[in-house]
Amino acid sequence: MAESFISSLQSRPAFARTTVKVLHLRLSVTPEQGAEVLQLCQGLQELTLKIITDLPDNQNPLRTPLNALQLTTLSLDLASAFYGPMISLANLPLLTRVERLHLTNGWVARRGLYIGLQELRRLTHVSFLVQQPGQQTIHTEILVYILRYFHRLQAVIMWRMPHQESQVIYDFLMEREIRDHRVVIFNVARFTECARSDGGIWKLADMVVQWRGSRNYGMALTIASYHTKLNGGP
Repeated sequence: MAESFISSLQSRPAFARTTVKVLHLRLSVTPEQGAEVLQLCQGLQELTLKIITDLPDNQNPLRTPLNALQLTTLSLDLASAFYGPMISLANLPLLTRVERLHLTNGWVARRGLYIGLQELRRLTHVSFLVQQPGQQTIHTEILVYILRYFHRLQAVIMWRMPHQESQVIYDFLMEREIRDHRVVIFNVARFTECARSDGGIWKLADMVVQWRGSRNYGMALTIASYHTKLNGGP
C-alpha cells in the first residue's frame, strides 16, 4: 500500500508538494518509504508519526526530510518512533518547531520529565493519555512545570479512559494545588470524533479554555457546567 501511495504522489509532484497537508505514517511504513513520502510532501502541516525515527545518522533516511518540514502539529507514538529503550524528545529536532503535540502512549503522564517533555517550551498545546489518577500514574511535577514555564501554552489536554470520571482526575489535581483553567479532560472514546471535527482536538480544547476564561472559572467547575458530549456526560 505504501508503494502505491508513493507512486501516486510521484506522478503528481505539485499536488504532493502543495495540497497534502495532513499525513499519517503507520508502523507498517519503512523508514525508507517514509523518507520518500516526506520528501514529496514538503507542505505538510500535520503529521502522525508511528515509524522509527531515532536511528543513528548514518542509518536514518528520515532525518533530513523530517528536519526540513515546517510542521505545526505532530502526533507521535514514542514506542514506535524511538529505536532503543532510552527516549529523549530533544533528539528529534522536529519537535523544537512543533506547536501542538499529541503523545499516544499511556505512560507519558507518569514519565514526562524522564523523556524530556520539559524541553519543548515552544508548545502551545500538549495532549496525552492519563490512567487512573494516583501518585504512580500522573507525574504532577511535569504538569506544574509545563503550566508555569511554557509561556506560549494555551491548553493541556488529558484523555481519560471511558470508565474514569473527569471529576476524579480534577479532584486529584486540585488536591496537589494544580488549579489551572487550561487543563482540559476529554473522554478517549471520543478521540476519533474529536480529531475529525473542524479544527480537531485543539480547537475543541481552545473553546473550553476560552469559555472558562470568559467566566473566570477554574478547571473542575467548568466541567460541571459545560455540557458537551466530548466528556461522555458530567
